Amino acid sequence: MIFKSMQQIARELSAQVDDLVGRLKVANTDVIAGFGRELVQRQEITTLKQELETLHDTARSRLESLQSTEVKCQELAAQLAAMKQERDDIQLRLHAVDHAYHEFSSRARHDDSVMVERLKETLRRQRQFIRTLYTSRAKKKAKVIALTKAETQSGLDRVLWAELLIRQLPETHDGRNSWLLSFAREVE
Repeated sequence: MIFKSMQQIARELSAQVDDLVGRLKVANTDVIAGFGRELVQRQEITTLKQELETLHDTARSRLESLQSTEVKCQELAAQLAAMKQERDDIQLRLHAVDHAYHEFSSRARHDDSVMVERLKETLRRQRQFIRTLYTSRAKKKAKVIALTKAETQSGLDRVLWAELLIRQLPETHDGRNSWLLSFAREVE
C-alpha cells in the first residue's frame, strides 16, 4: 500500500506536474502572445510616433511657411499702402495742376485776346511802316506807268487790273506782297 500510495502520489504528482506544465504552457503561450501583442503594440506605437513626428515636422514647416507668407503679406500691404498714398498725392497734384491749368487757360483766353489785338496793331503798324518805306523807295526808283486817256477817263487801268489779279495770289507767293506794297492803291 505504501507502494500504491506512492504510485498514487507519484501519479498525482505526475498529474499535478502535467497540470502545471500544461498551465505553464498555456501561461507561456499567453505570455508569448502577450509579448507578441506588446511587441506589435510597441511597433504600432513606434510607427505612430514616427507618423506623429512627421506630422509635427510638416506642421512646423507649414507654420514657418505661413509665417514667412504673413511677413511677405505685411510687406506687400505696406508697399500697397505706400503706393496708395503716392497715388493720392499724385491725384492731389494732378487736381492742383488741372485747377491751375483751367485758371491759366481762362486768364490766357483773356490775355490772348488782348495780346492778339496788340499783335494785330503792331503788325498793322509794321505793315504801314514797311509800305511807307517801300512806297518811298518805289517812288524814288519806280518807273512811272503812263496811263492812256481811256484808262484815266474810265477809272479802270492796267495797274488796277494787275493789282486785282495779284491780290488773288496766295499771301505766301513770293512777289505778291512786294508788288502790292510798291504799286497798290489800297492798304490791306
